[in-house]
Amino acid sequence: MSLRNRVLIVDDYVPYAAVCQDLLRSECEVVGIAHDGLQLLDRAAAILPDLVILDLHMPRLDGIHAAKLLRTMMPSVKLIFVTASEWVDEEALCKETGACAVVFKARGHDLRAAVKLALGPSPDRPRMSAA
Repeated sequence: MSLRNRVLIVDDYVPYAAVCQDLLRSECEVVGIAHDGLQLLDRAAAILPDLVILDLHMPRLDGIHAAKLLRTMMPSVKLIFVTASEWVDEEALCKETGACAVVFKARGHDLRAAVKLALGPSPDRPRMSAA
């Protein structure tokens, strides 16, 4: 059994979800991928992730509404939103759901940093102490 943090990626753009999975492979265990908000709710209930990375704009159920419903099922799950738009009001809506971060897709390197911050020290890495 793995002690790594379990992450569910949710994005309707399949190539981006695959890129996220590859990018995060060394940081955590990607336990599932969903492509809309309804799939998120089904998969999260089955796999119990520690962190959900979700797109803001998706078909059938958008990220904001999906996150609010997910919070009723799993109040302690950590959330990171990813989005192609950089509208300040959308970022504020994401933060209202209790999201740890909002990452703009054009800045993919920021996703790894946001995941590290959201999950804290990994059981696979020793904790660094200040000198």
